Amino acid sequence: EKVAIDEMINARIRMAMWAFDQADLFGKSAAKVEYYKMSYDFYQDALASIKGRIPTNWYKNTALIYPKLFSLGETSKGSYAETADFFEKYLEFSQKYNEPIDDRKQVEEAVRSIRHYLENQNKSV
Repeated sequence: EKVAIDEMINARIRMAMWAFDQADLFGKSAAKVEYYKMSYDFYQDALASIKGRIPTNWYKNTALIYPKLFSLGETSKGSYAETADFFEKYLEFSQKYNEPIDDRKQVEEAVRSIRHYLENQNKSV
């Protein structure tokens, strides 16, 4: 049973990566938005299904989707707060599992920028 569950999760992640790559092939279009939304849904489903250690890059991959959707005018999937949370999990678990990452400084800066943006948004409301 565990093998079957693992295979189903792996299939979702392969679909999430495939959909993300497909979205990158399109210019600004409804198809691009739909592929990013599909990727987001597959990642969310896989992350929710896993009991135990999740590969750290899945958090980063999921974090990258909302800003792309937002830039296309789509806000139905995710949020900037969630993006920052996923980036923080990526950094936290990479450190916890002693996984080297080349983009730590860029991701840390992205989290700071997002949190600052959100703080300013909350002040203006």
